[in-house]
Amino acid sequence: MLNYIYFFFSFLIGLSIATKASVPQVLVTIKPIHSLVAGVMEGMNSPTLLMSGESSPHTQNLKPSEVRQINAAQVVVWVGPSYETALQRVIETPKVGQRIITLQDKPGMKLYPMRQGGLWGSHVHGSEEDHSCGHQHNDQDLDGHLWLDPDNAKAIVIAIAQELSVLDPKHQKDYHTNAQNVISRLEDLDQNLKEILMSVKNKPYVVYHDGTQYFDRHYKTRAIGVLIGDSHYGLNAQHFLQVSEYIRVQKVSCVFTEPQFPTDIISSLMEKTGTRIETLDYLGVGLEADRDAYFVMMQNLASAFLKGLSDS
Repeated sequence: MLNYIYFFFSFLIGLSIATKASVPQVLVTIKPIHSLVAGVMEGMNSPTLLMSGESSPHTQNLKPSEVRQINAAQVVVWVGPSYETALQRVIETPKVGQRIITLQDKPGMKLYPMRQGGLWGSHVHGSEEDHSCGHQHNDQDLDGHLWLDPDNAKAIVIAIAQELSVLDPKHQKDYHTNAQNVISRLEDLDQNLKEILMSVKNKPYVVYHDGTQYFDRHYKTRAIGVLIGDSHYGLNAQHFLQVSEYIRVQKVSCVFTEPQFPTDIISSLMEKTGTRIETLDYLGVGLEADRDAYFVMMQNLASAFLKGLSDS
């Protein structure tokens, strides 16, 4: 009897190892996307996360160990040069046999140019036009925070399931079943967030750096400008004074910062306006890197909006 049990469990372990061996080794750049990919791969293998989110993926310098991780992966999933700018040189020179999945180029993805002019600064070129059809954009103009629209999250899940099914046809049915489960969770999440955010729709707020456009467009929240005058590189004094005056005159209730950017200096500078300071974390800093991270991150965003914009 003991021999039978031993051989039974040995068989199960061997089957698990064989299954994982046939599944591609996938590396994902940021945690929200990693979460969606983990959902598609559930029960087969776990993707590897490259960046935890403590630093901005726009400007983060890669460590040699991270370059090695990218080079060793069979599949690399990233938003694209519009977002993980510092990774472009490494990722766009793939190793032989390596598959690069660039999400900004996938069908069904809504893409928007970065907001500019007035309180947004003048760091980009382009229009507010929806470029969801045809992908006519310049990477430098494109807003890469595309995962913050749940419809784009669904498009990501579909794209990943299709890509992995081609690379690993043995598990095609599993990928597509998992994808449908993730999409169902996204639809439930979306409905829940629409109800939660109903009371703060169209209430003006200011962000340190513009990362919320996709969330704003989908949920009708309303950022009106940024504290910095360009996308990523610190405060521009003249622009900051312009935005601060607008906040004071218009009685904007909240300025949102991010974990990757300084808070103390913002709190000090905004003290005279009486404006609330809250944090928006759309990279899931501190969250477990698993299939639930995207959903927790989006719920936390909604909670932050309620806290910052509710009348109390």
